[in-house]
Amino acid sequence: MDYLPRSNRQSSEDIFTIIDEEVIKMIWKKFLLLGCMICLMVLFFSGGVLASDEPVVVNMMIAADLAPSALDMPSENRTDLEAFSLLDMVNEIGPKKLNVTIYTTGDFISQRTDDALYKLFATQVGSDPRHELAMHGMTTDELLGPMPYGEQYPLLIKAKQLVESAYVCEGLKIVANGFGPQRFNQSETTYKILDKMDIVYDAGFQAGLVYLPGHEDDTWPYPAEGYSFYAVPVSTHALSGVQIYLSDRLAKEELELNGTQWYDLLVDEFEECAKNDDPMVVVFHNFIFGSNDGYRDAYADFIDYATSKNATFVTTLELVEMAKFGGEAS
Repeated sequence: MDYLPRSNRQSSEDIFTIIDEEVIKMIWKKFLLLGCMICLMVLFFSGGVLASDEPVVVNMMIAADLAPSALDMPSENRTDLEAFSLLDMVNEIGPKKLNVTIYTTGDFISQRTDDALYKLFATQVGSDPRHELAMHGMTTDELLGPMPYGEQYPLLIKAKQLVESAYVCEGLKIVANGFGPQRFNQSETTYKILDKMDIVYDAGFQAGLVYLPGHEDDTWPYPAEGYSFYAVPVSTHALSGVQIYLSDRLAKEELELNGTQWYDLLVDEFEECAKNDDPMVVVFHNFIFGSNDGYRDAYADFIDYATSKNATFVTTLELVEMAKFGGEAS
């Protein structure tokens, strides 16, 4: 029996049409919500919305070399420039408990002046477990590349022995796992010798400038194909349209930057590394720091800046270990 006039009731077709429309609206809403979530996830993982929260990894390479300009200096001045400057550099990072690698030449460790025995300085800085000692060749500005095997091998063996001798009896024993060639000058002969010496890494490369085949774009350490060591690229940065590697000696002696300009370059590279999730690998020299000219302040100010940004300071060996396990993803 019909209780309402037919004109006041909806047909079953009308009812199902209304239901279908509501269902379709709900489905579209869910699709739109899902689409927005997917877009947000893509932007997040690509860095389009949020910058990476990972701290910048900084590897400071301190070169402890004899200064070419110090040959005719009075003994006291020379010791200040070469040896005490090294202690001052390490003292800048000591209270902050930062990790660092000191690359020293065999000649530096063998050096004696009227005022000092340089080996004691190397021993002191190397006695801290946060400080790694590595080889920087035998002499300042040596060019290994043109040398035949018979000349390179004894030099590198002697340099390694001298670095590893810089420890106190019953103290922390030094193992020189790494090598950085002077002026980035080396050859395939050098690579063969490093393999024979069981060297873990070679820091004689520059990101995008000096690299092994197929690794032009690499900023993290990478395995050297055909050899057992890792290649470690020093960071590079565009300055006036030209890519340069990060070295205070290059900045001062060749680019003629003042301390403020060098500091600004370091900060720019740090920010670029933060943006790209690259490590920052930079070379500082004891005798550039010791000569001051604003470079002493730039060194200290950069450390303060990087620590204020919660940077992670690592040795070169630690950087290599990070690269083995995925670098920034580890």
